[in-house]
Amino acid sequence: MTFTPQDARLIAHNDSLWDALNNFFARFTTQDWMRPHGRDWTFGDVPYHLMYFQSLAVDAIRKGQADAERQEIRTMRELNQFNQSRFAARPSNQTGEQSFALFRRSQETLRTALRGLGGDQPDLDHQVWYGVLRARGWHTTRFMLEYTYWHNWLHFTEAALRYNGTLPPISADMLHHALALHMDFTAGVLNHRAAAERFVWVLTLTGDGGGTWTFTIDNGEGHAHEGEPKNGSPDLIVTRPIDVHMKSAFNLINPLRVSMLTRTTGTARKRALLSKLFAPAPDEVWTPIDESEVEPMQGS
Repeated sequence: MTFTPQDARLIAHNDSLWDALNNFFARFTTQDWMRPHGRDWTFGDVPYHLMYFQSLAVDAIRKGQADAERQEIRTMRELNQFNQSRFAARPSNQTGEQSFALFRRSQETLRTALRGLGGDQPDLDHQVWYGVLRARGWHTTRFMLEYTYWHNWLHFTEAALRYNGTLPPISADMLHHALALHMDFTAGVLNHRAAAERFVWVLTLTGDGGGTWTFTIDNGEGHAHEGEPKNGSPDLIVTRPIDVHMKSAFNLINPLRVSMLTRTTGTARKRALLSKLFAPAPDEVWTPIDESEVEPMQGS
């Protein structure tokens, strides 16, 4: 077992993200918890959802290679069914504040599970079965923590944008870490069948924590790497602020407004293809990600 500086940074980023989430929700009133959060949820649903997803991580660590159930969620339809079953199991009178308390408790439970792998320097090479979408399969605890970090950040970002129109108050280093994971996971969930030939798209997100990523869609698969294309010219180049990109992802901004705030280089046909790539069918099976596809964090 080798506990690296990157492992320490991953754990620290999870802890800091939890702190930011807790500070965000701590100010909520009863009316805030009842505010609509999209078409089907309220804000009180968010910490409950994060709680039971973190419970999946805790269960995975505790079972390790002894996990015989190996539950799999392969499509968005199956994910929706899973979420519906979890919400159906929630007491009908449970408040947002109570769900928030359960979310905070799940943070401590996950910390305890990690300490059980080696104290302050847990064995993040510990193998676990994690059965959710792109993250399903046998993985290291390290990868599962990366996925948990990304999942918490994604819902935190949507909640913050819906609540006050701004990105979550986290460091540029944490934001870049989350965005890099977001690109890795996004590349595999695109509608790859829409691209009849190789398609290379470069996305630059401006602002603190931003960066440039290259997406390559070829032979029915999608991959992302940080930086410019390694060879050849891209079919499409898109540059926009981070908040505009995330608002667009959550349908929180008028598409015309997105166009006004985005610089795009490429033909109209390539732009149309990009839209099709982001419209996968709900029954499309998400390709499990290989840990080698997730670029390691840089820095100390």
